[in-house]
Order: sequence, then C-alpha cells, then structure tokens
Amino acid sequence: MKYYSMIALVAISSVMYAGGDMEPVVEPVLETEAVPLETEKQIQRDPVAVEHNEDANSNKFYALDEGYSVGLRSGSLGFGLDVAKKVTKEIDVRLNANYFSYSTGEVDIDDYTGEMNIDFASIGLIADYYIADTNYRVSAGAYYFDHGVDARTSGFDVTLDGTNYSSNDFDSASLDLSFENKVAAYVGVGSGSDRKAKKGFSTYSDVGVLVTGNPTVKGNVDCNPALGGCTQMQNDLDKESKNLMDSLEGFVHPVVSTGVSYTF
Repeated sequence: MKYYSMIALVAISSVMYAGGDMEPVVEPVLETEAVPLETEKQIQRDPVAVEHNEDANSNKFYALDEGYSVGLRSGSLGFGLDVAKKVTKEIDVRLNANYFSYSTGEVDIDDYTGEMNIDFASIGLIADYYIADTNYRVSAGAYYFDHGVDARTSGFDVTLDGTNYSSNDFDSASLDLSFENKVAAYVGVGSGSDRKAKKGFSTYSDVGVLVTGNPTVKGNVDCNPALGGCTQMQNDLDKESKNLMDSLEGFVHPVVSTGVSYTF
C-alpha cells in the first residue's frame, strides 16, 4: 500500500509542476561592486603597491618642478639666502650663501686702541632630515668659506708682551686672523617650513657648528728702522700672535640663525 501511495505522490507533484503551480528554486545572485579597469590593471601589475598606496605616495620622490622654497636669514654667518628643494617626505637639500662685513671704527681692546674689520663670506650645501613627520630637522653638509678679522692701530701707544711702545716708535701695527683651510663641515639642528603646507610663508632657524679648523694669526709692524726698536717690537708682536693662536686651538665657528621662507 505504501508503495502505491509514493507513486501517487510523485505523479501529483509532476502534474502540479507542469501546470505552473510550483516555481523552481532560484539561487540568489550576490551583487559585487564593479572594479574600474585602471585599478584592475594596476592590481594585476603590482598588487602590493596598490595595497600600500598611501604609504607609497607619502614617501615619493618629488619632481624637479615642485617642493621649492626660498628664504632670507641673518645670524652669526651674516646675512644669507637659502634655496631648498624637497627630495622626499623627510629630506630637503638646501643651498645657502652668506655675507657680512663690518668695521668697528676706533675701539679699545685690552692694551690696544685701534680699528677692527670683520669680513665673512660663505656658501654651503646642506641636507636636512625632518624627524617623525614634524618641522624639526637634523642637518649636515659642507661650506666653502672665507672669513677674516684684522685689527690695526696707529697713533696710539701699545703694550706688547709686557713692553710699552710709544706711538712715536712706529707708524702702525696690525694683527690679521684668517683660515688656511677654506672647506668646513657643518652639523646642526633646527626647524624648517611647515611640511604639510603646499605653499606660503613660514619661519625657520638653525643652531650648529662650522668645523673650520684652527685659524692663523699674523702680526706686522710698520716702522722706521732709523728710529730703532723695530725688530724687538716685531718679535713681541709675533709672541702676542702665537698666544692668540694657541688660545683658539680647536676652534669651531658657532652657527645661529633665523629667517623667513616662502614655499612654492
């Protein structure tokens, strides 16, 4: 009996399906977002670069025509001009030029009354590394420089190595300080332009040292040999020059500056 009941159930089901009273089961179709053709090609070429696209862009090398800034500054090297180029997110390359010239006029310095002239000129190439996505930087580079200081006296008494010389004994006496080495290394820290700003004005500053090497100090006496005492006076001035040179051994030129720049 059970056998005939199953046959009847299958027959009824077939008739109902043929008559349209039953609908076939339709599997649901999952909708997916279309992938742009360019993105699809990029994924095929380099899926890792696409996955880390943001990081790749943040560390890109900048083109030659972008990321420039120009600044004017003043400090211990004189008045200067900076031209900087952003190379990567963290690194700038900076060309710096400075100049300073000053004459004190008549001044009293220790046992001397005379005039002092100061002449500084330098040009440097510096690399700036910006720390942890901030405006603070560590800098290193090299300078070509020509720094000189000279002091001269005429018409005044002077004391050299403990001996007093009257102004009637000589026409003039001078001390000249210069550097035989014209290339110096630079290291320093500072703050630069806003790394997130595309363009505009900002302030910047630097603190560091210029490793110039020891300066050379030379003394010269201009006098009339007929008056006598010229040789002794020159010897005493040479001793003063050596004492000054010894006191400057291990000299480094401090660099402190601040300025205003514009980023294009």
